[in-house]
Amino acid sequence: NRNRERGIFPGEHKILALVRAQPPSLRHLVVGDDADLLLLGLACRRRAPRFTILRAMSRDEDGVPKHYSVIDVAGVAQELGALLEKKTIISASFEAGSKSPNGERVKVEESDLDLDYDRMVDDFIYLCSIVGNDFLPCLPASAIFEGGLDAAVSAYTSYLATHTFGSGASEPKTPTEPKADFKHQPDEEKNEKKSVYL
Repeated sequence: NRNRERGIFPGEHKILALVRAQPPSLRHLVVGDDADLLLLGLACRRRAPRFTILRAMSRDEDGVPKHYSVIDVAGVAQELGALLEKKTIISASFEAGSKSPNGERVKVEESDLDLDYDRMVDDFIYLCSIVGNDFLPCLPASAIFEGGLDAAVSAYTSYLATHTFGSGASEPKTPTEPKADFKHQPDEEKNEKKSVYL
């Protein structure tokens, strides 16, 4: 498209293009309230590991920021990877327990899973994209305000649990397809309320 040839992008993309052009040793502080800044910061964490976002948490009646939150993107990436790992371990424990002959609880350890934190963070960025943002419309039945991100993360961690459990100490399991449960409201009601933002 002609705009891309001219280098016309939304503001966040222009900021990130500038950040990526700098040496990785530089520190970057971006001031903004858009949640997409965090996702874009996570996406460029390898090229710009010292990336911080200053976000206004409250404003006065004139719209002037009063309090700020400092977000260290590298720290968010580590916490996000740890959270996804915990959810995957829980999913693997339930999966293993449901297949246990006498229904006993099976404890799954971190060493039983072959997980890549960095890859999991990249996958999370993708999951956030499919529930919609400023640049992309959401997929049908996956809007973020209708529980789409929760359902996508649950399906993802269930998939990881099925495909990675056993790659460590135990025998590999037979892969199964992930099951996403988007049925949090009746289909007729969901179809009536559904709107696609273009």
